[in-house]
Amino acid sequence: MSVSTTGHRNTILIVEEEKEEYEALSCSLVSEGYDTVWASNGADAVRLAAKVKPDVAILNLLLHDRDGLDLLQELKLSDHAFEVIVHANVVSSSLVRHSMERGAFDFLVKPFAHDELSLFVKEAIECRTVSNSLVEEEEESVR
Repeated sequence: MSVSTTGHRNTILIVEEEKEEYEALSCSLVSEGYDTVWASNGADAVRLAAKVKPDVAILNLLLHDRDGLDLLQELKLSDHAFEVIVHANVVSSSLVRHSMERGAFDFLVKPFAHDELSLFVKEAIECRTVSNSLVEEEEESVR
C-alpha cells in the first residue's frame, strides 16, 4: 500500500477525458495501493485539485475544453504543491520542452506501460515528500 508520511493513502488525480482510459489507469494505481480521483476536463481538474489536494496528478495534455499546457501551469501554481506527470499520444520535442518548462515532473508518450507510470508516480511522491520536508525545515529555522 502507498501511504504518505502523514499516514494517509496517497491520492492521484487523473485528468483524462475518456472514462475507459481513466478506468485503466485507476485500476493499475489502485492495485498498488493508491486512491484515485477522476477529472474529465480542465475545470473539474482545477476544482478537484483544490478540494482533494492530491499527491500527484496525471494529466492528458490533449483536452478538448482547454489547453493542457495552460492547465498544467495552473495546477503547478495552485496553493497545494504536487507533482504533475503529463502524457499525450501526439508528441513533438516542443510539446515535451514546453511541458517541462511549465513544471511537469515527467512526460509519458502514449501508449505507455503501466509499470513505467507506476515508477514515475512513486518518484513524484518521493520528490514531493523531500520537497515538503525541506520547506518544513526552512520554516522551522526561520522561527
